[in-house]
Amino acid sequence: MINAKNCVREYHTVCDDDLMNSVHRSVLMAGLMVGNFVFSHLSDWFGRRLLIFVCVFFQVAFNLALIASPNFNWILALTFLAACGYGGMQNIPFAMTMESVGPSQRAFVTTCEEFGWIIGISIFPLFTYMLTDWRYLQISLVGPVLIILALCIWCDESPRWLVANGHIERARKLLLKIGQMNEIKDYVNKVEKILRGRSGKETVTSKASVVDLFREWSLGKMACSFYVQFAVSILLYYSLIFLIVDIGTNPHLNLFVSGLLELPLIPVCYITLKKLRRRVLYLFLYLPSLLASIGLACLPPGYTWIEMLLAMISKWASQVLFTLLVVHVAECFPTQVRALAVGSSLTMSRIGAIIAPFINRLDSRWRNVVCAVLVISGYLWSLVLPETSQENLPDTLVEVRLKLQDNTKTSTVSQPRAAMASTNENTGSLQTR
Repeated sequence: MINAKNCVREYHTVCDDDLMNSVHRSVLMAGLMVGNFVFSHLSDWFGRRLLIFVCVFFQVAFNLALIASPNFNWILALTFLAACGYGGMQNIPFAMTMESVGPSQRAFVTTCEEFGWIIGISIFPLFTYMLTDWRYLQISLVGPVLIILALCIWCDESPRWLVANGHIERARKLLLKIGQMNEIKDYVNKVEKILRGRSGKETVTSKASVVDLFREWSLGKMACSFYVQFAVSILLYYSLIFLIVDIGTNPHLNLFVSGLLELPLIPVCYITLKKLRRRVLYLFLYLPSLLASIGLACLPPGYTWIEMLLAMISKWASQVLFTLLVVHVAECFPTQVRALAVGSSLTMSRIGAIIAPFINRLDSRWRNVVCAVLVISGYLWSLVLPETSQENLPDTLVEVRLKLQDNTKTSTVSQPRAAMASTNENTGSLQTR
């Protein structure tokens, strides 16, 4: 660590206590995991917008409380609670966004989300370099969260969540507002048609839970596939970040450069998600990760730039893979459990993040052998998922069952159904305030 005043020096987590630094990283990821799981449940029960405010409160309150931590145990506890808020913010806004745009805009909004991550990971090393006191750095993390809070005040509830949970009048007012703002022709009749089409369909009569994802073999198989792949992609990503930071002598510069090199992924993510089928993408993304892991395992010491190049290739592939998985899981599960499916998948991804610091302590060769085996297992699990590219989002579990049956019988991609999101398809991204 280069900071003049950091947690390592202040709480003496060095020498025999060096393991505590890995424990701290794992506690952070465990908080993200719990936040993903708990807040995704709550957002499916009580709405997306309300839970965003709860997550923001967790982030602000416990990040500021960290400043007054009397010992390292308090650091661990408060880090866990603050990370819970961050975990909820990883999936709830995404589910809300996916439910507010048409199929043609999913790739665009997802790549915009990735742009925020890339900018953050690029400028964070600058903050750590300039702010030499970890407490000032902690305060700086609260600023962006307050901006998010201000923006969320102007956000409306997810229209799909309102309809799926029987809040028809609230949904009608919101859809009329959206139609007027987007200047959709004859939007009043279109809104009424959407709501009439929902009147005879399945609505939520009980609180959804993760058990609902495993009530049938077909749904449980999809959930297991996403859980394994999310864990593999995040384990690869964080293992490679730790490796890149450790290469050379300047961790700030390494992390800054690796963040900037992710910028080309934005157009790549958009084009691939827009143009290529989901199953084809899995092959194209797992293959370079596998080859890079094998190359790193066989590379002799001293080839720093080759090691950096292979690590970046694998990191790029795992980053795009994660984006693909987030989009695909939202496309496979219905509105009433969508945030739950995304959240539980992100929860399982944190298992990979928790393990990553300890895998990074292995010998270089064995670390990359483990990564190669995990890449192969991830690809095999991807083969059980249905093709959903350019299809409209399902609203009920019945629609998901029908889609899976169609995929099983025909082994071809079914045509998108003409339902609620067909209006979104024609109008593109819907503006809300």
